[in-house]
Amino acid sequence: MKSHGDIIEIEDSISKDNQDLIESVFTDWSVNWAFNPSASVGHEENVFQPYKTNRSIESPCFTHTIVTDNQQLNPPYIMLFLPVLSAIPYSIDQVLRFKINCTMPNNLDKSLYGMPHVDLYSYQKEYLTAIYYINDADGDTVLFDTFFNDDVKKINEIKTIKPKKGKLVIFNGNRLHAGNTPKEKNYRLTANINFTVYR
Repeated sequence: MKSHGDIIEIEDSISKDNQDLIESVFTDWSVNWAFNPSASVGHEENVFQPYKTNRSIESPCFTHTIVTDNQQLNPPYIMLFLPVLSAIPYSIDQVLRFKINCTMPNNLDKSLYGMPHVDLYSYQKEYLTAIYYINDADGDTVLFDTFFNDDVKKINEIKTIKPKKGKLVIFNGNRLHAGNTPKEKNYRLTANINFTVYR
């Protein structure tokens, strides 16, 4: 486990068998995916425009929602991810949102990334975000030095996370971050979990 301030990175966070099981489930034809024109919720209201950089671009993705508004939509998938939730080094109080993201390749410049954003921009309390990488892929996650609602003229990258199957990253939910699309692999699968912790 490596940490950098509020950012925690855990390689092989769960057993290889569980890693393989999760990947096999979400690469199966039976998963119901929903198309999203942007990977960042809030793009419709231009919530994140103040944080746009000359390297950020909106990219579409497919999602499968497991928990939203603290309501389980797919309990069997929650059971599948219990090892991942157990690997998070905090006592989880509530899972606010839990979804699977699937981004597809594009021909854009490799230096570009998605729109800097937070996942729950309207949530008024403290929460954490966890990203679990379901498959080996390219398309780094970029973390920034800025938090949502900070009054800044420029945001700076402080860390990039390379997708690796089984890796788990946790950070302050109000820290701006950006996903990316793969350029070399056929798809990039991540589990995105927003949660509160017992204080």
